[in-house]
Amino acid sequence: MRRFVLLAAASLLAPAVARAVDINDGQLAIHGDGAWSFQRTSNGNGYLDATPDGNYDLASFNLVVAARPEPRLTITADLAFDPHHVGLEWMFVEWRVSDQLRLRAGRVKQPIGSSGELIFAGTTRPFYQLPVSVYGPANIVANSYLGVGLTGQRSGDTAWGIEYDLYFGALKLNELETYRALEVPPEASVTAPITVDRQLVREILGGRLSLTTPFDLTLRVSGYGGRMDKDETSKVTFLVGGLSAEYQAGPLRLGSELFVSAEVHYEHSVGAHLTAAWWLDDHWQLAGRLEGFQTWVPRIDGVTPLQRHREGALALNYWFSPGLVVKASVHQVSGNRFVYPAHTSYQDLVTSPPARRTSMVLVGTQFAF
Repeated sequence: MRRFVLLAAASLLAPAVARAVDINDGQLAIHGDGAWSFQRTSNGNGYLDATPDGNYDLASFNLVVAARPEPRLTITADLAFDPHHVGLEWMFVEWRVSDQLRLRAGRVKQPIGSSGELIFAGTTRPFYQLPVSVYGPANIVANSYLGVGLTGQRSGDTAWGIEYDLYFGALKLNELETYRALEVPPEASVTAPITVDRQLVREILGGRLSLTTPFDLTLRVSGYGGRMDKDETSKVTFLVGGLSAEYQAGPLRLGSELFVSAEVHYEHSVGAHLTAAWWLDDHWQLAGRLEGFQTWVPRIDGVTPLQRHREGALALNYWFSPGLVVKASVHQVSGNRFVYPAHTSYQDLVTSPPARRTSMVLVGTQFAF
């Protein structure tokens, strides 16, 4: 068991290209992450990709190619495939001045939280999906930023280590805001179907500071700020900040994060999760997670179920190897911040309020090379 746990830990901490297929002594590396799942909900509600009838059409694959034409220069790209979309998730160039300073430019993986750069790497986590309250369509984390950045790390003779990231540019956030039904929207949007929108944040300045300790504990502080178009005539300041902690020793893994976001003078949200996982033996893993998310809007009295999300989940996983796992989980959701009846509109949420409690089952597999 100890050997397998060490292998799994190494796969979590190593860069993605370290598990890749190397060509010509590392000048070209190819890495891939794939996943498929079946997801089904109760009470007629939809929850992200899960549907009341059961959604089988949830296969995805990410192909990562890293080229190193010279020792200090690396070019990396991620091409994503799923049944409804083919696109470039990120592509950037990196120039290594030293271990303490590397320069990046392009469409770069956003360094935020514990898993911002591992969104598509399902074999790095105990649950099939990352917690929606931080990494979902909650206006907190983006897949990438468009701009320039600095990153580096420093470690001494002890187990202490520090890593930093600093970036500037723009990013696109996925947002799902069911509470819009409580406002008075333009007539055209009243009967519009509820969808995940893309929100552009410009002129961002962001960063992350990570501290590795000799106590099997990693601490991170992340944040960024920028300008967001509120409507055709006005812009608002948008801010995000959060704390992350990870602990991994022997068969135990713990992780917790707390993030806040704010459209200044308009609304603000808080999202958090606590995740625990335990290796039962060399292959079986048991995991549990509690999470919550809430949005406050000054122009809406009180806090309704459309502004609130609470979720508890249990997972049982079977790992064939660090690169192949089958996962099964059950989820109990309270609130409708990210849950709503399938094929409905914002108007329907008011005239026919959805069930406030939703159950979901998920069975899937994730793999990497």
